[in-house]
Amino acid sequence: MCRLAPQRDTERADISRERHQLAADPELEQAELTEVYVRRGLDRELAATVAEQLTAVDPLGSHVRDELGLQHGVLGRPLQAAVASALSFAVGATLPLTLMVLTPIDVRIPVTALSALALLALIGRLVGATGL
Repeated sequence: MCRLAPQRDTERADISRERHQLAADPELEQAELTEVYVRRGLDRELAATVAEQLTAVDPLGSHVRDELGLQHGVLGRPLQAAVASALSFAVGATLPLTLMVLTPIDVRIPVTALSALALLALIGRLVGATGL
């Protein structure tokens, strides 16, 4: 998954906050991790056992991975995100530019604007549905 530098900074801040919370109140963090596993379908007793055992082996890693949904050590890559964004812009501009070239001059602006608006709405819907 591509992540921008600000997202990487946010992930680092989340990890740091989780580290401090683990040090300040390990029992509360254990309960939060148990709740994560209960929401995933484990019964409470098994969830508590899993949380306890995983926390004993790697407390921060368990919480970062399962509570925050991050892979510790695999943070955002700005160059990869920049390349993906550039390619996305190029691909996204193809249809409006093609329509601009193919439509008569008197309707070129409204056709281009409407096609760009339609594509933005479609992309927004796709991103919203997939959570990217």
